[in-house]
Order: sequence, then C-alpha cells, then structure tokens
Amino acid sequence: MNEYDSKKIAAILSGDYVPTDTIKDADLVFINTCSVREKARLKLYSVLGSLKKQKKVNPHLRIGVGGCVAQQDGEDIIRNAPHVDFVVGTHNLSFIPALLKNLDNGLGKQVAVDFRDEWEDLPLGYEIKDGVTAFVSISRGCDKNCSFCIVPKTRGPEVSRPLDEIIRECKLLLMKGVKEITLLGQTVNSWGKDLQPKKRFLHLLEEILKLGSDFRLRFTSPHPQEMRSDLLDFIGSAPQLGRHLHLPLQSGSDRVLKRMNRNYKVRRYLEIIEEAKSKINNLSITTDIIVGFPGESESDFNETLKIVELVEFDSSFSFIFSPRPGTKAAEFSDQIPREVAQDRLRRLQELQRRITEKRLKRFVGEKVEVLVEGPASKTGASDMQGRNENNVYCVFPKSGNLKPGDFVTVFIQSQNTNTLRGEAVT
Repeated sequence: MNEYDSKKIAAILSGDYVPTDTIKDADLVFINTCSVREKARLKLYSVLGSLKKQKKVNPHLRIGVGGCVAQQDGEDIIRNAPHVDFVVGTHNLSFIPALLKNLDNGLGKQVAVDFRDEWEDLPLGYEIKDGVTAFVSISRGCDKNCSFCIVPKTRGPEVSRPLDEIIRECKLLLMKGVKEITLLGQTVNSWGKDLQPKKRFLHLLEEILKLGSDFRLRFTSPHPQEMRSDLLDFIGSAPQLGRHLHLPLQSGSDRVLKRMNRNYKVRRYLEIIEEAKSKINNLSITTDIIVGFPGESESDFNETLKIVELVEFDSSFSFIFSPRPGTKAAEFSDQIPREVAQDRLRRLQELQRRITEKRLKRFVGEKVEVLVEGPASKTGASDMQGRNENNVYCVFPKSGNLKPGDFVTVFIQSQNTNTLRGEAVT
C-alpha cells in the first residue's frame, strides 16, 4: 500500500517535479513511511540524519515525511529532526503541493495529519515505466482493532473507495498496458460494507473482470473473519483470478489469537483453508505469522508449527512481535524475551523452507502460464522472469520476440529456493 501511495505522490507532483536518481540532485526528498514494526520507524530517523548533511550542502532542499510514522508522530518528527520542512499524514497526500507552496511563501514548517471521513480525491492512475503489474487501493484504514496493530490509529477507520472510481482507475491502467492488477486493502474483502447502499467485495471483482479478458486480477489481504463461501466459489470459477490466496493466520494457538483480538479460532481458519482447496484447483496459499507475541508459551508456538505443517503454506511472511506504542499488546506485561522469539522464528522459517521446497516440486515437469515481467535481475539479460498464476516467480531463457506483458507457457525443469526455472514453449 505504501508503494501505491508513493506512486500517487509522484503523480501529484508530476506538474512541478521529475524524479532524480540521486539525492544530491534533488530539490525535494519525500520519505514515505510504515509503522507496522519498529524497525521501519528507526530507519526513518536514520535516513533523516543523513539528509541533515545534504541540507547543509543545499539549503534550498525540501524534506517531507509521509505515511504511517508521519501520521503517528506528527509534529514530533520536526522536533526530533528540525531540518524536515513538512509532515503529511495518511489522509492528506493531496495537500502536498499546497504545503510546498506555503513553504515557498515563507509560512514555515507545515504539519497536516488530520483524518477525513471521505475518500481522498487523488489523480487516477500513475506512471507505469515498462511495467505490466499495478496496485489499486480499494479501501483505507481498518475496523478490526487487532491488539498488535497500529493501522487503525495511523490510517483510521475503514473507508471504502467508490466503485466507479476503482473501475476508472483499473480501466486507465489497462489502457496503459498493465496486465496484472492487485487490489489493496487492510481488510480487502470487507470493501463496500460502509458504502450507501452497501456493496459486496464479490460484486467489485465481477465488475472489474468485465473490463477485459487478457489480464490477471489479484487481491491482498483478506481477513478470515470476512471470508465467505461465495467468494471462494467465484475464485474457483474465474480463470482471470490468480490461483493464490494470501490469508493471514498470525498464530496457530486459540489462546494467542484471542489475545490478538483476531475474532476467529484455528478451527474456523482451517475450515476456510479446506473449503478453498476443494473449490480452487491448484491453489497456492500463503500467510502471515507473528512469533513471540506477549504470553506465547512454547506450547502455543508448537500449535503454530502444527498448523504450518498441516496446511503446508507455499510460503509465509513471519516476524517477531514488535510492540507498537498505542496498541493494547504493547502494554501486556508478559513480553517474550528477544532471544526466545528469535529462536522460535528460526525454527518456524526452517520448517517453512522445507515445506516451500516440497510445494515447488509439484511444478517441475509441468507447463505453467507465466506473465512476462522483464529481464531476470540475478541472471542477466539473457533470462526473462515473470510469475505464474500461483504468484511464483519463474525464470526462463529469452526467446523469440517475448516482451514484458506477454503471457507465455513455460515448461518447468527445475526449482531453486523460492523460484522455478524452465523454458518457454513456442
């Protein structure tokens, strides 16, 4: 979502600024931030420290900070880093040109972090540089209030983007050559519940797929509490939807899930997985897992390992719990020692590595459809890369007139840790 916001900011500023490859050539540096984990916040202040030297070299340099840390810290950012010129929150990206103009007019430091109830008016689309994939945000904020998550405080209550505007942006991106669109939302599958009249996420998918037949559609991340049978039916019947479902688990322990305020139990999660596998052919499932959550016992952690083994996730994003100020979980007294959490993360990731290797083997000797995205970054210009319908990267020798945006059949010959390798079938 931050990547999407950054592209929108570039579009907002395109009338007055063009991107530069080096900071030393910049008239404006804008840092878009995330505050889901503490590491990102620390990185912000590290970057701001290095920019202080650049501003001494170029006193006219403008420095702005946006995103969730900006929303959370507000004026404190300028107090901690006085060389910052303006701070803009998650609801006020459209204010950036006005803030810059105010600075030019001598109005001094600017801070805009107020929430707004409606969807912010931003330009449709953004620049696509040789790109074939694009993000489209369909909602902002979250109403779930998980005890570990700062998003409801930094992005506010859930606000659905109007259907017509989403359709217009998708149509514009497709006209620019995009061949894969990923819909974004903190709880993407609850889109439409706050609209008048209410709308359903399934209806949105149906409307987007009416735009054409030569593109893929993905979405992330759904919440298990909002997962419905008719959505799984639709995914299974719509070939344009990727055979990939990212469904955050967070923990395999009911006791921990309750403390996380996740609003589902392991049994319900497994029911969703079983139903999804039965309805969606060749489905890949990925997830998010937090280890070292306050009060997590060794038994709780072992329950997570059991679920990982049972489901056989194709991959998982796993992290050590990061206490965020202002969240309920940060106030829990039974925080887990860092070394214990690190050991659990190591064990979980080792298990996942073995499962991922096993899951990738099923593609070897098979033909898969791959959307060509461009040259393979690690193997050089002689190879191309793209993702199959399961969202797995495939690398293959460049052949014929293949170019980014083409759909090609690839015969898979081997696998690496997280990727597949094969040859394009002509």
